[in-house]
Amino acid sequence: MSSLVERLRIRSDRKPLYDVDESDDEADLVHRKSGATQEKLERIIRSDAKDDACQACGEKGNLLNCETCTYAYHPKCLLPPLKAPLPNSWSCPECVSPLNDIDKILDCEMRPTVAGDSDASKLGSKQIFVKQYLVKWKGLSYLHCTWVPEKEFHKAFKAHPRLRTKVNNFHRQMASVNNSEDDFVAIRPEWTTVDRILACRFDHISVSVLYLMVKVKTCGH
Repeated sequence: MSSLVERLRIRSDRKPLYDVDESDDEADLVHRKSGATQEKLERIIRSDAKDDACQACGEKGNLLNCETCTYAYHPKCLLPPLKAPLPNSWSCPECVSPLNDIDKILDCEMRPTVAGDSDASKLGSKQIFVKQYLVKWKGLSYLHCTWVPEKEFHKAFKAHPRLRTKVNNFHRQMASVNNSEDDFVAIRPEWTTVDRILACRFDHISVSVLYLMVKVKTCGH
């Protein structure tokens, strides 16, 4: 027994040697790095991109440029609006659908919106009524709910099939609500009523902007 133990001990002290050719790994790393750099430089050139102006409102100044295409937006014009601090790398709604961040759909109605140039020429007006959904965003309170046109949902259905299911579930819920005698309220007042202020801070970029951390009376359902 002792001789067997000694032999095993001697074998365990020996470390195996491997002849590893790292040239393929290094080549793969170089290829990945160069490929990543090349992919980052190849931005999508959009023919309808507005020169140094927001793609949504057409105004200039303080724009957030998409890293994958030539679109630019004001943070406040996005859905949902971006708050400070702004991200270092960001992709616009045409490259990455923001509707994937929807928490729930609260309401739906026909609302006025600014018509496109082609629609305005046909209708003779700069304002038209389109079907829009009131949505609550993930990670944001009911104070930041926004109206999203139906066409934005249709554009995102192919990339996000679950979004179509969310819309269908909402319409089924609304059908049951319409059949009941209770009055429908999309956002209850207590969900957006400030209970108390917890903290405050100034924006590092613009000291004239004051942010308050508040607690609402209830967080909803």
